[in-house]
Amino acid sequence: MRHCFVHSCAWMVDRGQYVIMVTKCAINGFGHIGRLVFKYAWEDPTLEIGHGNNVCSCESAAYLAQFDSVHGTWGKTIECSKDGKGFTVDGKTVSFLSESDFTKVDWKGMGIEVVMECTGRFLKVKTLSPYLDNCGVKQVVVLAPVKEEGALNIVIGCNHQRLKEKTHRVITNASCTTNWQRHHLLALVNVKGALDVHLHVRVVLFQFHTNMTCPLCNHNKKEERILSAQSKTRHP
Repeated sequence: MRHCFVHSCAWMVDRGQYVIMVTKCAINGFGHIGRLVFKYAWEDPTLEIGHGNNVCSCESAAYLAQFDSVHGTWGKTIECSKDGKGFTVDGKTVSFLSESDFTKVDWKGMGIEVVMECTGRFLKVKTLSPYLDNCGVKQVVVLAPVKEEGALNIVIGCNHQRLKEKTHRVITNASCTTNWQRHHLLALVNVKGALDVHLHVRVVLFQFHTNMTCPLCNHNKKEERILSAQSKTRHP
């Protein structure tokens, strides 16, 4: 995912001999995918996650970020603030809102440069453009393919060289199926080559199967059904 970001400088962190350019980011959509992105980005020294937004409560978001029925318990200490406006991860504060309309979030005022759009609701350039035109965000990274002109769908190892800061402001990491197929097809080419040499196999049939994904409605309801949301998390 880090290849999908153009790391413009929000501020500089001195780490010994190196100066790391840090981009301040936020996540809109704190469902299962949003939380996985949050935890991955948290470990990236070039990214700072400053804000999260989802229609669930801050308490639910914090709890589900730490305890995942598929990926296990995150080895961080997460505590929700008393006012419900944020939570801390190992003492570092992340602000949180439960706003259904992302245009009402003051992204610019919080210094957010990149928003990771993880709701799955906004898959058109037209519906994503308010981030750029009205909210002061420099780039939007969508965690689903946007299949139209004006968005760049990146598959790492295939076309990530096309990513340019000034040209591409709506970018995606394509779909899970696309990324899985890329890795499987590369492996299949190597296997087919070996079979051809040793067993004279000329044709290989390759089928890709994926499990059914259940709707994640329980992540997005106001009712506090944490255990239900946790148990209905999608498997990778």
